[in-house]
Amino acid sequence: MNITYEINKNDFLEFHCKYIFSASVLKRYIKFIYTILITVFFICVLIAFSNSIRIALICMAIIAFLMKNFIFNMYSKTIKRNLLKLFNSDIYKNTFSKTELLSTEQSVQIKTDYATKIFLWDAIYDLHIIDNYLIIRTLSDEIIYVPTNNSDHLEEIRKFIEDITNHSGIKSYKKYPHDLKYKGYFF
Repeated sequence: MNITYEINKNDFLEFHCKYIFSASVLKRYIKFIYTILITVFFICVLIAFSNSIRIALICMAIIAFLMKNFIFNMYSKTIKRNLLKLFNSDIYKNTFSKTELLSTEQSVQIKTDYATKIFLWDAIYDLHIIDNYLIIRTLSDEIIYVPTNNSDHLEEIRKFIEDITNHSGIKSYKKYPHDLKYKGYFF
């Protein structure tokens, strides 16, 4: 079976921005930042000598809490800008080139203009079908993204998913992989 596709960078960026805040790596980073900010706040309150300074600190904390959505939107835009820079780098060059996905009895082959990769069925450990993407993760930390929004390939993609589940013995998930890591990006 042979599937040829090309991933649209803007759609791919929107897809990841939609789910990036559910990634466990980012959740740990945000908890770490909040812990530092709360610790600094309590130290400042304890060190403050007068009640007026303490009241000012509490007012600042309330204002910061009320501005949480604004800060979240700014952070989302920053992450989107950083992901776009990352997706424009050479690390993701294979992801956005024209790709040919070939399923054989022994393996899955991925051919692009830049490289050919062969993954045995046993090397595939995770399969996610979410929105318009099929996400295949391998033991070598490779992530294969296959767009499923092309109506010409729907039947072939369905057969490909059946091949993966039959040969590798894994089941497909209908949710975003929360432990997904981005090559070259630290939150």
